[in-house]
Amino acid sequence: MFEEDDFGIIDRDSYLKDPPPTEDLSELADSTIEKAKSSLTDKYDEEKLKEVLFDLMMAEKKCRQNLDGESNKKICCFIIEVLYKYGDFPNLNYYLTLLSRKRGQLKVAISGMVALAKGWLKELQDKEVKAGLFETLNSMTLGKIYLEDQRAELVFSEAKNKEMEGKVSESLGLVQDLEVETFGCLSKMEKVRYILEQMRLNLMVGDYIRFFIASRKINEKLLDGDDFFEEKLRYYEYMVHYYKHEGSIFEVAQSHHKRYNALNRKLFYDREDRIEKDRIEKIKVVLERVLIYLIISPINDETRTYMKKVDEEEAKNLKKVVLMNEFFKQFLSDLLVPYPLSQELHSKVTSLLSMDELTMLNDRIVRHNLQVISKYYLKVTLPRLSELLGVNVQKLEEEISNLVYTNNIFAKIDRPAGIVKFGKRQQPEVVLNKWSNSIGK
Repeated sequence: MFEEDDFGIIDRDSYLKDPPPTEDLSELADSTIEKAKSSLTDKYDEEKLKEVLFDLMMAEKKCRQNLDGESNKKICCFIIEVLYKYGDFPNLNYYLTLLSRKRGQLKVAISGMVALAKGWLKELQDKEVKAGLFETLNSMTLGKIYLEDQRAELVFSEAKNKEMEGKVSESLGLVQDLEVETFGCLSKMEKVRYILEQMRLNLMVGDYIRFFIASRKINEKLLDGDDFFEEKLRYYEYMVHYYKHEGSIFEVAQSHHKRYNALNRKLFYDREDRIEKDRIEKIKVVLERVLIYLIISPINDETRTYMKKVDEEEAKNLKKVVLMNEFFKQFLSDLLVPYPLSQELHSKVTSLLSMDELTMLNDRIVRHNLQVISKYYLKVTLPRLSELLGVNVQKLEEEISNLVYTNNIFAKIDRPAGIVKFGKRQQPEVVLNKWSNSIGK
């Protein structure tokens, strides 16, 4: 995807350009247009207009048959411009369609008409007239490779107008099936921006399946280029929303980390006098989000490895977020995390997490502390464990069960005795062999 040559072994020019002209008819085009201008009046005269259009159409035919694209374009654009100035929109739509469907019509003429008429959409106030012109242009550009860039601009512009009117679903409907990733006339940057718009609209309507499909159309390696800085930030911002909806917290942390790397790289290359204080604070907040979402990510080897990687690679920058850095390092150590949190730390994490995520943080603290206890205790009473961790017995039993189920600790709860035993039970022969080896030493 996103290759510069999307046409393979087929000659690209045959799709985008017209054959060379057999005769230069620029004088015919100019004289016909000048004659038409002198015949037309400011007041709309239907009979006079018909006569003028007949002469123009005859000249257009001759230019088309002689492959004189520029002269043909000049006449076609003049015809629709006259109809637009008179406000004759039914005939405007008719002639746009008629001229574009003429046998052997030249690409440059159709492209010129679309470019001219496309600009009028911004000027029109009548919604019905505007909708009619859009449908005509939409039909003209459909399936034409040499009009792909204009079609994309046309559709996304209309989608933006629909969104401003509060019709988000209609806006999404316009862009949803527009496969811009296959448009060979668009640059990689244009493709990325159009796909990002598709992603944004899908997020707005809550269509996360189509959002994910659209997101896969962008190669993340492409976003590493310096030219794609703003697009990279937008992409991973949208992915954060998606992963939060899916409950994929580790992926949320990774997306924040990629946003942080982009911001930090930009900061490194910018001149010192251009760096604003607010921008530095924004980068710090993103780094804090990386840390907090790594903390509440599911406990597994991948998460632990990533946490250690961040701790090592960002050691210098982590010193700038002292409070969150100290909290983060506690989860890399074999020390208990104090619970409940201090007022300062609680205020910080509350500003970074939602209510559901705060609950996840509380659970994560309990699980970390249980893992620490399991390394130092073979058995402990539930009341004593509750006192050490500041958590009620019922919650402890629940979290111990979760950790055992995910193979993060080995433990058994003896409820009648109110005791928790940590460690994997060893077979008698294993114990005997260890004893024998110990005696041998």
